[in-house]
Amino acid sequence: MKKAYYKLIKGIFVVYFFFCLTAFFPTLVFALPFKDLDDKKFDWATPFIDKMYNLGVVSGKAQDIFAPADPIKRQEFIVMLIKALGEESKVKGNLLPKDFPNQGKIQSWAKEYIAYSIEKGIITGDDIKNFRPEENLKRYEAVIFIIKALGLEKEANSIKVLNLTFKDVYTLSFETRKYLQLIVDKKIMSGVDKENFKPYDNITRAQAAKVLNQVVKYSNNTRIVKGRIENLNLLEGNIEILQGNIIKKYNLDKNVSVYKEDEKGNLIKIELKDLKKYQDVNYIIKSNNISYIEAIYS
Repeated sequence: MKKAYYKLIKGIFVVYFFFCLTAFFPTLVFALPFKDLDDKKFDWATPFIDKMYNLGVVSGKAQDIFAPADPIKRQEFIVMLIKALGEESKVKGNLLPKDFPNQGKIQSWAKEYIAYSIEKGIITGDDIKNFRPEENLKRYEAVIFIIKALGLEKEANSIKVLNLTFKDVYTLSFETRKYLQLIVDKKIMSGVDKENFKPYDNITRAQAAKVLNQVVKYSNNTRIVKGRIENLNLLEGNIEILQGNIIKKYNLDKNVSVYKEDEKGNLIKIELKDLKKYQDVNYIIKSNNISYIEAIYS
């Protein structure tokens, strides 16, 4: 009789627990607004799109359309790159040089970002003479912009011997191949396979999301915070995280995105209950709630 009673109480508690859990977190599954990410061929990219969307680096082409297979414009990538660096606050008030070409083709939302990129030394050389904002960005062009954005030109130019395995990059200048060598070594970009980088292919919006995730790792973007879980209260929907020497308590957004990083840097969807005490995490705060949390691989 006692066993049956305890079984009943246990059952009621389990039901109550999951009722509370779903009350606080009705959508523990993927909560991005983009309907076109349902296609399984984009499963590899969806976590990176989710993270960059929460970070404010990428947005949709429409309210519910991300268009992951679409090419990305050169001016769009510059804007995303500056946002990935966490330097949006520095762009305001920057003006394009009066003689900068194709200004009429630059969208108003991109002008200050492009002006700042000239000042920062991301846009240089031939791009100063002919930027071509509306053209699709080539993969090799992304390499050049990223190396310059991260201030890695000196390190790249110090490379004496190249050991690239790609057979399709020898039409690129030696300097660009140095940039490519460094960007591959730092795992910011990779080839489409071991023998091909496809330097002249357009970079897609899905590919850009993954690449920008790697850029964030080398940036000083303060919008993504690192800490250690001290306590996770699923019933109350909050989490305590040690940040530096201070434990901070946050509410969890009802649609919080939760991932874990694997040894290859891929992001795998998990649930809040999979997070562990004393686990190192990256997290993003929106409207005073944690909207994204990622268990760091260790």
